[in-house]
Amino acid sequence: MNEKINHRVLVIDDDKELLDVYRETFHPNRKNKQSSLMVFAEEASEIDTEVSEESIFKVSTASQGEEGVELVRRSLTNNQPFAVAFIDIRMPPGIDGLETAKRIRELDERIYVIIVTAYSDHSVDEIQEALQHDVLLARKPLSKDEILQQARNACNRWQEDESLRCEGQEIKERTGQLELNNKLLTDIISAIPEVVLICSPRGRIRYINHAGIKMVGYSPTQLQDKLIDLIFPVSKMQNLLIKIVEQNLKPRHISRMLRNSKGEDKTVFVSGSVLSDATGDMQLVLLVLNDFTEFWQHTRKVRQERYSND
Repeated sequence: MNEKINHRVLVIDDDKELLDVYRETFHPNRKNKQSSLMVFAEEASEIDTEVSEESIFKVSTASQGEEGVELVRRSLTNNQPFAVAFIDIRMPPGIDGLETAKRIRELDERIYVIIVTAYSDHSVDEIQEALQHDVLLARKPLSKDEILQQARNACNRWQEDESLRCEGQEIKERTGQLELNNKLLTDIISAIPEVVLICSPRGRIRYINHAGIKMVGYSPTQLQDKLIDLIFPVSKMQNLLIKIVEQNLKPRHISRMLRNSKGEDKTVFVSGSVLSDATGDMQLVLLVLNDFTEFWQHTRKVRQERYSND
C-alpha cells in the first residue's frame, strides 16, 4: 500500500481484553503490551506508537474517554494526526463514547469516527447530529476482518480528503497571489500617463485606466463591455483589431479619430498588441493611446533640445 497514507489508528475502550483483541488484529505477530501504547518520555515530544513489520497500522489505545482525547491533542501537537478512532460507547466511570467523540472532533475535524457498541444508548440520528460527518456505527462483536476493513477504508478516505484539502489550499494560495499580482498590475497601469485600453478580440471594452477616463469623459461603468466603436465611431477600429488578432500585427502610432462623451473629436496615436495567457492562447487586445497634440508637442520639444545640443 501507499506509504504516504496515514495509518494511525486510535482505539478507546474500557475493556482491556478488547484492547488486546484490537492489538492482535492490527499486529498479529506482536505480543500484547500494556493497555496504553502512547508513551511520552519527559524529554521526548514524539508519539511512541506500536509498529511491526507485519502491519502497516500504527495503533494507540486508551481505556477512558479523557485519555483518548488527550492522545488526540498530543498527536496534533506532534503533527501526527490519527486517521480513524474506534470508540466504545460505554466507558464508566468517565465520559461516554459520544461525548468522547464530540471532544475529539472539536480538536480535529478530519478524524474518522467509528462508534462501537453492543447497546442502544444513543440513536443513529443522535450520533449523526452530534458528529455531523465521517461517522460510522458498528455493533459488537466485530470480527477481525471487519475491524481491518473499516480501518483500511477510513485511512484511505482520510488520505483522499487530506489530498483534496492540500490541493484546495494550494489553489487558494495561488489565487491569492494572482489577485495580488493583478492588483499591482492594475495600480501600475492606472498610474501611467498614457491611455491604456483593453478589449476583447471582438472589440468589447474590458478595462480603461484613469488617463483614458479623463480623455474620453465616460466612466468605467459606462464603457464596460461596450463596443469600442462608442469612442471610435468613424475610425474602423474593428478592422485594426482583426489585423492585430489574426495577423499578429503590432501597430505603433497609427493615427485614429477618437470621440469623447461631449461629441468632440480628437486625433490619437494608437499602438497595440495581443495579450496572451500562460499557454500562449490569445485572450485580450491591449491598446495604448497617445493624444496627438501632446505627442506632437513632446516630439517637437525633443527635436528642439537635440538641435540645441548640436
